[in-house]
Amino acid sequence: MNNSRIRNPALVVSTLALVTLVACTSDPPVAPEQGLLRKSGCTVCHSSQRKLVGPAYRDIAARYGGIENAIPRLVRKVKSGSQGGWGSEPMPPNPTLSDEDAAVMVTFILSIGTKAAAPPSQGTSQPAK
Repeated sequence: MNNSRIRNPALVVSTLALVTLVACTSDPPVAPEQGLLRKSGCTVCHSSQRKLVGPAYRDIAARYGGIENAIPRLVRKVKSGSQGGWGSEPMPPNPTLSDEDAAVMVTFILSIGTKAAAPPSQGTSQPAK
């Protein structure tokens, strides 16, 4: 008698489908900086290449890259929150984020892009509070 027969083919198919689904939807490995961005909630409003609620990281890099004291300036914005620099949507504060983690994230963001950022829309720029 041949014992190589699959006893429950539906179970095998279901298991393979589940494994495939998990493999296809799992997040790819990320750099530690990207992990900090995710953990801090930045990726809810920002992405690397395109504007979501807030500006794309590449646009931030284009605007602030090469500016003296950009890192401490942006660290303050990340920790304190800001509004008006990129439109009317406010960026909420992250007061529990350490200065060191914020600096790592900002340094990573500034390393991303080289394209020029578009200025904020007219009439939406407000001074940061």
